[in-house]
Amino acid sequence: LYWETIMFERLGVVTNCWQAVLDQGDRFEDLVTRFCRDGFKEIEIRDGEYLRRSPFGRLMDIIDKAMTHYDPGTWQKMCECLRRGEDCRSLVRDEDLRALGAAEVFFTQTAEAVYSYAISFQWLTRPEDRSADDRRIATAVKLAYLFNPSQPRLRLVSLEPVDAIDPETAASNLKRYTTLVPACPVTLAVENALYPAPVMLKLARDGNVLLAYDEANNYLIDGTALNTPEEFWQSAGIEDLASVHLKQKTDQGVLARLEDGFVDIPALVGRLRDGGYSGDLLLEYKATEDPLEDAIQSRAYLFEHFAG
Repeated sequence: LYWETIMFERLGVVTNCWQAVLDQGDRFEDLVTRFCRDGFKEIEIRDGEYLRRSPFGRLMDIIDKAMTHYDPGTWQKMCECLRRGEDCRSLVRDEDLRALGAAEVFFTQTAEAVYSYAISFQWLTRPEDRSADDRRIATAVKLAYLFNPSQPRLRLVSLEPVDAIDPETAASNLKRYTTLVPACPVTLAVENALYPAPVMLKLARDGNVLLAYDEANNYLIDGTALNTPEEFWQSAGIEDLASVHLKQKTDQGVLARLEDGFVDIPALVGRLRDGGYSGDLLLEYKATEDPLEDAIQSRAYLFEHFAG
């Protein structure tokens, strides 16, 4: 019953899996609705060029500009009113009414979804322009709060390799990010993307944030492991995790569906189950022209190993 609950209620997707169908003209809100209808209600909005070139991404562009008109306290009130379906026009400037109205329609259409938000961001080194970096993070925090005021979460993934990680600087960056918009508190998480998960876990702890764990990222294309799962789990606790990504990788790269490969998915999910993990499980897979069927088949793989 425990895993049936998790897989039905906390299983979801990262939206970069939708890139192919968004590029073909599918509407973002329709994808959210279809996935929620099939039980995938945890939706992590992974920002990026693929998303910003869609109609929904253009709405996000407009909201990005509109939020600069409001102090953080007013933005907090607007987000909470908007998500509760209450009238917040008294807080909104006339020039922003259309944008906030479009956002209200979107949230009404996708009311079943539980959103989180993610961006690519280099947090491992000292920023060249601290003010610009702070503005970028502040914008992301406000978007995360808009998407889910009751449980806002922002994931940072660093996809640019660095010559050498400065642990003190990385931790200092993370601590600073959590103070930028105190009126809109969010759960901040970082992902183990390019570097070993134990290294990212230590940096997350030092920065007082959580880890979004993706075991597939431990493996290079030839199957070489940056670290073994055992090395990670020797030091990691369930309380360190904000989220867990489920994807499979082989020598063909990231797959579209969960199956056997470099990642021992039964062992991973077994560790989460035995540790009492109750967070979300986000499918993040190769983008295809039928992402919903990929998600359904991936869930079937999980049930084959764990149901009952």
